[in-house]
Amino acid sequence: VSVFSIGSGGSVTEVAGSPFAVPATAGSAAANLVALAVTPRTFPSANAACSKQSPPTNEYLYAADASANQVWQFQVNTSSGTLGPPAPSLSIVGVAAGSVPSGVAVDPCNRFVYVANQQSNNVSAYTISATDGSLISAGPATSAGGGPGPIAIDPLGNFVYVVNKLSNQIFGYRIGAAMGTLTALSPAFVATGTTPDSIAIRSDDTWLFVANYNSSSISQYSITPATGALNPTTTGIATDNLPLGVGVK
Repeated sequence: VSVFSIGSGGSVTEVAGSPFAVPATAGSAAANLVALAVTPRTFPSANAACSKQSPPTNEYLYAADASANQVWQFQVNTSSGTLGPPAPSLSIVGVAAGSVPSGVAVDPCNRFVYVANQQSNNVSAYTISATDGSLISAGPATSAGGGPGPIAIDPLGNFVYVVNKLSNQIFGYRIGAAMGTLTALSPAFVATGTTPDSIAIRSDDTWLFVANYNSSSISQYSITPATGALNPTTTGIATDNLPLGVGVK
């Protein structure tokens, strides 16, 4: 994992010791880190379960390893940006995921981590230990569509959205407040363009966007706040050829 500090004028400088490696895993090929997510240092200002709570002082980074079927945990030095083992461990910690984990997301209230498993077509859910940031399985993985990968959580920590690259769908789930277990929305999914490859949600929790690689378009959806349901608003916004990512300000 490469880490860069952001300086004045937006300049970036790689921090000391970067890139940071994960341990070799017996019986597997070289690590293939395909997605990562960090825990929040600030909480939503309003309308979330954690809005009136104090945010955590420690910060952790979780990286999905598609080769070893693991999620690796680093502790982030919040002053220097360097990555290291989560205290009190002396080595980088891994937890088992499904087959070919390809997306990872942390909820904005620092409670849960979700991992989309591309080959087993499901989503693994974990609770985050308040003591050391370690991940504790929240139960059996939840079914998704074909080839789940990119994954996002709404800014208030109520819903999870998973992009299914092979079945051209977004699956939506409600987050259980106690253990982080996932319950499918109704309807459980909406259609995207061909080969959706990236997802972004606007910070006011009103719009969701997906980049469709093979249809060279962006799909746009409005979010129903009470239910998390997605409502398509366009048939596809044309882009240049083969878009791989989407972001929203």
